Amino acid sequence: MSIIDGLMVVAALAAGLIGGATVGSISVEDMTAMTGDTIAAFAGPALGVKNGSSLDQVLARHPAIRSERRIAPTRP
Repeated sequence: MSIIDGLMVVAALAAGLIGGATVGSISVEDMTAMTGDTIAAFAGPALGVKNGSSLDQVLARHPAIRSERRIAPTRP
């Protein structure tokens, strides 16, 4: 699997966790920032990022997105 394939999987998972815009239209720049922040917050901990934003911080920074559901991670 290539890095692009992996990013597409992460994007699909993040899209399932984070709902879309709640009102009005969103500029391409805002959508790009929201998507990047959300994916980074979602995937960062699994990739060992220590100082990244949490999902709660991303949700507070971008009021146009909402969390639909969250499942706590478990370790085998």
